[in-house]
Amino acid sequence: METRISSLQQYLGRPFKLLDDSNSRWLLILFCTVFSTVFILFYDPLNVSGISKETTLARLFSYHGLSFWGALVLIFTQFVLRPRFQLDTFLVWQYLLWVMLEIFLLSVCFFLIYRALEEPLLSEFIAVFRMTALLAIVPYAIACLLIAVVRMPQKNQVEPVVPEPANALLSIKDENGKPMLSIAQADILLLKSENNYTAIFFRQEEKVEKKLIRSSLKNILQQLPSAHFLRIHRSYSINVNNLSAVDRKNGELQVKVKQLPDLSLKVSETYKADILRLMDN
Repeated sequence: METRISSLQQYLGRPFKLLDDSNSRWLLILFCTVFSTVFILFYDPLNVSGISKETTLARLFSYHGLSFWGALVLIFTQFVLRPRFQLDTFLVWQYLLWVMLEIFLLSVCFFLIYRALEEPLLSEFIAVFRMTALLAIVPYAIACLLIAVVRMPQKNQVEPVVPEPANALLSIKDENGKPMLSIAQADILLLKSENNYTAIFFRQEEKVEKKLIRSSLKNILQQLPSAHFLRIHRSYSINVNNLSAVDRKNGELQVKVKQLPDLSLKVSETYKADILRLMDN
């Protein structure tokens, strides 16, 4: 029993990257919108054609507007709320909660537009929530499956990455593509996001130097070999070859980097699984 619980906890703590890129999110929204529109028009599930049209918006859009309002809510959650909460990558348990939040917001939207004005609020909202969950979960699940299938060939076609030699010079460019720093990969210690800049900490002879480059941490990491640079936090990435210690305290992971003995960096929940896999290896 404990083994099953532990396995479940590990699974729920894994990163869920299926909807990380904007193309996948737009595909999710487009598929759900088209699927719901066709399904409602041809099958009238749960007798949605009989929903209330007492409000002005409900009379304007009729029940065919369900898909339109649903698309607006998904655009809001995926492209406004996610950046607001800095959820670049979900953990599995975070994603499950996020889906519940989206269904709840869809229900609130449909309730405000299509509610029957004479019905008790609570019972009417429960009915709307139940209808929304039943209508939304099928296209949502199919869309995720479709995205996973679409992305599978892309993974298979990627050629193996040959790691750069540790002493090879890397040219790091700013947001305008201008080279700002040429440095050996082995000398980079860590990278830190600082507003519109990225601070690169590197060793030069026996000292640790810091270089500010006007570019996001994400853009800088795209210029570096991914096999050697690991994101541990929204604001930090480390060179795994210069990792000196990984410490677990009170359920939290902290890492230390060579030549920076007084600096302990906390690993966020989003990236904890990557560090644990590194420890296992």
